[in-house]
Amino acid sequence: MTIKKSYDLSQEGGHTGGGNLSQPDKHQKRYPIKVDGQTFEFDKPEISVAELLEKVGKTPITCFSLFRKFMGCDFEIVHPDEKLDISDPKLDHFTVKDPVVFHYTVDKEPETTDCKHLTPIEILEQKNIDPKERYLVLEDGKKEEVFAFKPESHIEMRCPGLHFITKPWLDTVVLEEYGKTCQPTPPAHTYIVRIDKTDKPWHHPKISVAQLLGLVGKEPNKFNLLKFYSNNPKPVMVAANEEIDLLEKCLVRFVTQPKTQTDGFSGRRQYRLPAEDEQFLDGLGIPWETILSGSIWLLIYNYPLPVGYNIPATTVALLIPPAYPAAEIDMAYFNPALAKASGRGIAAISWQAIDGKTFQRWSRHRHAGDWQPGVDSIITHLSLVDNWLKEDINR
Repeated sequence: MTIKKSYDLSQEGGHTGGGNLSQPDKHQKRYPIKVDGQTFEFDKPEISVAELLEKVGKTPITCFSLFRKFMGCDFEIVHPDEKLDISDPKLDHFTVKDPVVFHYTVDKEPETTDCKHLTPIEILEQKNIDPKERYLVLEDGKKEEVFAFKPESHIEMRCPGLHFITKPWLDTVVLEEYGKTCQPTPPAHTYIVRIDKTDKPWHHPKISVAQLLGLVGKEPNKFNLLKFYSNNPKPVMVAANEEIDLLEKCLVRFVTQPKTQTDGFSGRRQYRLPAEDEQFLDGLGIPWETILSGSIWLLIYNYPLPVGYNIPATTVALLIPPAYPAAEIDMAYFNPALAKASGRGIAAISWQAIDGKTFQRWSRHRHAGDWQPGVDSIITHLSLVDNWLKEDINR
């Protein structure tokens, strides 16, 4: 690396500190010098750059550059290892500026640059590292900033120096494996995404809802998308315009759900549901039961309601078909009955006797063929119920 020896430093910075406050020895020769308009004295004619910078309070010394001016000449930069002859009568003064050379390390090996900004690609190429084989990580204390998918971003070089490491790219990562244990997902060339129990490859950590639905041949205007997490029993609806971060912690899989529907404590376990459903219901943290009362019913107590109804929570009943989960769950039933705080009515409701109580039945139905055996379940149906409740508030 070549550094120019001549500089225009007409805008010199002043030094706010004072000079040498110690009392000089009357019998010892002193060597005064000027640095940024202030006078400092040394007791020897030859000093190091480090000694000068420490004397004027510029530490750590690697974060500053020293410039020297001889009478009748331009400023020139002083090499950090140079010895300074401050007894030279032609020496005019010194000035201290921000560093011209920045120090940093890559995999613990020292590097320097005279650029104030570098890209991850430039840093890797300077070390003859193939960006397709390894990616750059900035270590900042206990934190790490990963530049795997930001190869052209500008990294500001600063003092006392940045410390980088490189890590190898993984070829393929199955997202579900990391999501189940909530472990950070490492950068990879290909991610395997589970959608409706189908595994699909994707080559970037970000994906739009439309792109994800497109992987399974579904149109965004006809389907919603649900995210499932290993640490949350309830699925999360993805907004249509949301950019999905596939590296999100604890993210396990996605389930698609048709948009179009039409109006229409330790309890009893009189019927055993699939293990996945029972685990989900237990994780809700509210009581639930299965009863045989003419049909198979699932009762979920203290089920929270969105703001806008006459009560904050209710009991939700679902009618479980004998052939479930191959057969679909339909509608939802509520006790106490729901009413809107706005006073507006709720369409397509009727009444149903369940377990000796009267439930309000909401006639909401999927279109024929929308139920996906092996994908849809009590879990996805309750998400659908949540949708009905939210949408009806604004009707």
